[in-house]
Amino acid sequence: MKRTNKSKFFYNLKKEIKIILVAQVLILIVLFTFLYFYPGRYRGLSRISKISNGVYTPKETKIDSLSLSLSSKPQGTLKVKIKPKLSVFVLVDGKKRKIVTTKKKVGEMLKEAGIGLLAKDRVLPNLSTPLYEGMFIKVIRVRTKVVTSKVSLPPKTIIRRTKSIPKGKRKIIRAGKEGILKKKFLIFYKDGRETKREVIAKKIIKEPINKIVAKGEGVKRLVSSKEMKVKKVLSMIATAYAPFHCGGSKDGRTHTGLPVGKGIVAVDPKVIPLGTRLYIPGYGYALAGDIGSAIKGNRIDLGVDDYQEADAFEKKRIKVYVLE
Repeated sequence: MKRTNKSKFFYNLKKEIKIILVAQVLILIVLFTFLYFYPGRYRGLSRISKISNGVYTPKETKIDSLSLSLSSKPQGTLKVKIKPKLSVFVLVDGKKRKIVTTKKKVGEMLKEAGIGLLAKDRVLPNLSTPLYEGMFIKVIRVRTKVVTSKVSLPPKTIIRRTKSIPKGKRKIIRAGKEGILKKKFLIFYKDGRETKREVIAKKIIKEPINKIVAKGEGVKRLVSSKEMKVKKVLSMIATAYAPFHCGGSKDGRTHTGLPVGKGIVAVDPKVIPLGTRLYIPGYGYALAGDIGSAIKGNRIDLGVDDYQEADAFEKKRIKVYVLE
């Protein structure tokens, strides 16, 4: 049976449609295959799990990170750049943080982690130090603060010597009064803790009033002539000494606590007991109030007021009257 022209037309049309459908299916298969094996161009690299010697192998092992230009077209073997991740520990603002990074240096890692630094902050080790696994990094926050405070200014003590007061006595002529000093400090802090304080300015707001003390230089009479009752007379070898010199003590005091000077003599307590009143011709009345390592037996050391007088004194034998 012969086909009409109309039936031939529909027969050829169906045949062409089948060819078109098969071609479309093949195109879709190729497209999905490309998207599956080369997804980086369109939807990231989430399906890729292993790169070995630059060759991509899907769904096997996890990799650290990949870098692929979106504008490039994969041809042949897919080459992937791997940036290994490192775990480091950072102590900052009183907290220890674990940071996983692909950066190579300390400064780059801190910037990536959002840890800001001011000009005076310190980082140990420094920002250019290469990172390594398990590295410990410390960020020290350095801050400064200016503080003003008022402190008391103690008065000075002025000593005025006078013979109107017996030797060894003191009298306050004017009481002292504290002043006020204003100080400006520059305080340094490390991680919130004060480490150093410097005075950068100071000003006296109120002057202190100095204390004035009168020191007695007069001759101290230990006994009067009316009280003179001789118990015995001793012949002794005499020398002389002054406060702080010629055998005198470092604090200017005798063994009994009295001030060294005119009227105090050093004796051997076995010969003349301490506290005994004496009279020495050419020297005057005296009190046995001191001892000395060289003063043994019939030796006596006469106290004088200054070094020149003691140095000029010549060793000699004298009479010592022991009073009752």
